Amino acid sequence: MQKIAEAFQGNIDSTTKVLDIGAGNGYISRYLQSKFGCKIHCADIMNYLEHDFPFSQITGESKLAFTDSYFDVAIIIDTLHHMNVATQAAMLQEATRVAKKVIIFDTERTAMAMVLDHIMSKIQSIHMPVPCTHKSRMGWEKMFTELGFEFKEVKVKKEWLYPMQHLCFVVSKKLDKKIHLRIRQKVDGMWITKKIINTFNKVFSVGNRPVFKLVCIYFSAHFLLLLNKTVIHDGWCVYPLVLFKKYDALWNLYFNQAKLYNFY
Repeated sequence: MQKIAEAFQGNIDSTTKVLDIGAGNGYISRYLQSKFGCKIHCADIMNYLEHDFPFSQITGESKLAFTDSYFDVAIIIDTLHHMNVATQAAMLQEATRVAKKVIIFDTERTAMAMVLDHIMSKIQSIHMPVPCTHKSRMGWEKMFTELGFEFKEVKVKKEWLYPMQHLCFVVSKKLDKKIHLRIRQKVDGMWITKKIINTFNKVFSVGNRPVFKLVCIYFSAHFLLLLNKTVIHDGWCVYPLVLFKKYDALWNLYFNQAKLYNFY
């Protein structure tokens, strides 16, 4: 389990809200909670838990009863190879819906891995499905690409005498092209606004005088509206804020608004 914790380092901390998909008896969840201090909710097709965690059952359609981006991280540890290929894809789609990112830790496909997994799974529960749909590194990368995911591999060191090799990936949904465009518009729009304000400062020595600053922002805002109405459609609320603060607050507020709406 130390390998799992090392692979998850940097993605989970005490503030992270975690969903453990395929949590089994909850032993690994308990270890990770004690290691990172995070809050963990467990999910599986049946309640195998031997430790006290909130639990949700995964339905036959691989559905999870949570709203979009409800969790910061979903973890799937040695679980996906217990599903057929179609269910794997459905589960990954659902995991990336309910969590901002998904960490997959799974055994690489080898004959030894499949034999040992069958034995260990049946020891844990006679009812646990064992289709042995393990994948190689290339197999996972192909699936992620076909599903349109962004992914990054986290290298897992293989112990000399340990018979299996594990793979770890951090996966997330690619942003919709329209959302990318809205982010770009906001960034470009704010860049133009700052340029206009800086120019006014240089030419007219506006300095920190709030009235002149408001005039600068007012005209730059209308200029941006002429270029593209979507750039500052929610920007009018910032005008009172910049009257008595540095105009960098205008820039910061836009990015804070973007975070609230999960634009990035």
